[in-house]
Amino acid sequence: MHVDMVTHENRHHFSNDLHQMFRQRYDVFEEQMGWKLPMADHENRMEIDQFDDKDAVYLLIKDDDGKLIGSLRLLQANKAHLLSELFPNLVEGAVQRDPDVWECSRFYVLSNSGKAQGLKAGGGAELSVGMMEAALMLGISKINVIANMNTLPMILRSGWGTMPLGLPQTVGNEQVIALSIMVNPVGLQILRQRRNVPGSMLRIIQKEKEVA
Repeated sequence: MHVDMVTHENRHHFSNDLHQMFRQRYDVFEEQMGWKLPMADHENRMEIDQFDDKDAVYLLIKDDDGKLIGSLRLLQANKAHLLSELFPNLVEGAVQRDPDVWECSRFYVLSNSGKAQGLKAGGGAELSVGMMEAALMLGISKINVIANMNTLPMILRSGWGTMPLGLPQTVGNEQVIALSIMVNPVGLQILRQRRNVPGSMLRIIQKEKEVA
């Protein structure tokens, strides 16, 4: 199992993976979770929104056979992102817009049956570790997330330093809360220990060669 980091510079290597990711996102968020996403392409069964632009960074987790089983999206907070544009009400005070603060969204991992289980699924821990590794590489100091209250206990048990950005609120049919996850090497070490992921998960493809 490994995590590929997809950026604007290496995206041409991952055209097929990204197409599959958007189809998986449609199945997870539109069909399984029942979200009504206004920009979803129902005809082609793809979930793409206004934040899937050239600046978005994707982490793709693949199993040992190279099959895509999950992903997440990272967006810089000094540009348009979910908290700034759609959910500023989840934040007490002003939304953070510093360049070293990023937002994680569209996190999912599929079980063997194809059902989304997020952090609980096999691969959820590995994708979380890959996210922290990518954040350290990109110089990120905080990752903001909108978390379902059902997943909050697992987030807290993972050992991340977290800080609520506001009070829990109802969005659609879910109770959610906006959080900041602190990014540092100690947090990565604790996450690896608590989720039993001893090695590095992140793989980066640059230009025409792979860097392990």
